[in-house]
Amino acid sequence: MTTAACLKLVHQAAHRRRYRILSRTPIAWQHLERHLAEQLPGLHLGWRINRSASSITLQHRPNNDGLIDGPHTAESELKQGLQVLTSGLQAAGATPPAAEVIQIQTRRQRPNNLKLADTLLNLLSGSVSVVLVLVACALFVFGVIGLMLPLAPGAPFLLLGYLVMELAYALRRPFVATSVA
Repeated sequence: MTTAACLKLVHQAAHRRRYRILSRTPIAWQHLERHLAEQLPGLHLGWRINRSASSITLQHRPNNDGLIDGPHTAESELKQGLQVLTSGLQAAGATPPAAEVIQIQTRRQRPNNLKLADTLLNLLSGSVSVVLVLVACALFVFGVIGLMLPLAPGAPFLLLGYLVMELAYALRRPFVATSVA
């Protein structure tokens, strides 16, 4: 990890940035101040270190004529100041904090006895249901033929086919997930 990971942007304005310094090891503050004093004079940046809060503020200052440069110049100088600050932190011995470990809970995928019994019941129910649907289809065909032929009992076959089809649905209902609107 780089020392840029030691900096956390806390506040940002058009001409000002405040960073919190996060380091696992103690920082040599005098060394950091000396580094910034040597590297920042070429830029129109002022800086202030707050040791108790472990933060540093970089602020773009106006030119000699009292006018503030355009936002592009302020932004580019603040970026350069951030680079100088990063190199100063590296020289001052700052090390980034350890990576945060994220715990993820997962369910075990190993089948247990109840899951195995549920799977077997599901297969048995499915096969019996398919057989009942085929029987119901045959009863419907016989019922329709019986309604067309004179003196043939068609209505009882249709009623029996309906009851067998309902029994097939009733066997499958506990194993089929219902959708909730």
